[in-house]
Amino acid sequence: MFRLIWTERYALQKLADALPRGAIAFLYGSRVDPLSNGGDVDVLVELEDGDEIARFETSVAAARAYHSVCEGKVDVTVIPRHERSQEIEAFVRSLRVIPLQEVLGTPRLDHVAFVVTDLTKTMSYFKPMGFSLSTPRELPQEGTREVYVGEEGRSGRILLLQPIGVGPYERALAKRGPGLHHIGLSTTSIAAVGKSALSSAWKEHRHSAEQEVTSTRWYSKPGIQTLLEVFEAPFTRPRPLQAVVQAVDVATTITAEALEQAWPFSVIPELNAAASTRLNCPGGWIDEREFI
Repeated sequence: MFRLIWTERYALQKLADALPRGAIAFLYGSRVDPLSNGGDVDVLVELEDGDEIARFETSVAAARAYHSVCEGKVDVTVIPRHERSQEIEAFVRSLRVIPLQEVLGTPRLDHVAFVVTDLTKTMSYFKPMGFSLSTPRELPQEGTREVYVGEEGRSGRILLLQPIGVGPYERALAKRGPGLHHIGLSTTSIAAVGKSALSSAWKEHRHSAEQEVTSTRWYSKPGIQTLLEVFEAPFTRPRPLQAVVQAVDVATTITAEALEQAWPFSVIPELNAAASTRLNCPGGWIDEREFI
């Protein structure tokens, strides 16, 4: 587990892009301790080769790349991968590190999707509250008419889906009625997230097999009546906007403690880890009217 806001993760991607070929970077220090508060962002970089001057230049270039998009303090320590002194070896052994690529591949909350029976009526609940609404669009391949609540580029948007044709959303509406359908997560490494999901006893949903797009995967888990949609998306510069969704009530038949252990990722700050839990919802879903 680690503690980073999205701007810091974006800056770490810039830092990683600035490293020479063959370099391996790790996050360490207070940011890999979930019980700590604050602290600088500490990065350890291993160079395949290069003298002390090369290591110094790598440190400076990495810090500049980070600060090009983030004002927070970052400490970049560059060490040789081979022929280390005893002091360096002792220093490395004392650290708890997380590979930077693993940090960057951790998913981000993109949207929370609800199946509704009347999209126009549901939109009318949000308009008086001042929410930005996207232009409704129809997706024949999905059999839906949909609209996003929240400005484009904002994390944790609400996605409203009205089934208008044959497809998975029509089947979900017929089976369970309107309500929470899935949580959408974006990542730069769908393979890494998929591996983590499977290790947490999530199973790839059959809907994934129905799709031709390989950059999106769906997962389900017994006892948790909400699907996960995981898709690949490049890092983009964060916008200074608060997430639309601050917490999610997840309908489940398992305990809150077990739910916290079930998520296939270490931390999603915008989702508040496992979010809040609602046990034994009627029909296993959050009622649309109750949500509104």
